[in-house]
Amino acid sequence: MLANGKGDPETPYAGATRTERVLGNARLLTLDAWGHGAANRSACVDAALDAYLTHGRLPARGTVCSPDHAPFDAR
Repeated sequence: MLANGKGDPETPYAGATRTERVLGNARLLTLDAWGHGAANRSACVDAALDAYLTHGRLPARGTVCSPDHAPFDAR
């Protein structure tokens, strides 16, 4: 399983989509947000990662998660 943000400047999204194709049986989980890293920014992403790491369940192909906070939101 791969998890990548659409606007990640360190690991561009195009690379994640290519990697998904090259691996063949991989799934790409997309975070519809800017910034580096997908974990700990969306409950949707975190739940999918937890399901994969603890039970081996992959998300549906084409799954897109939204971030829990907008940029610069006070937390």
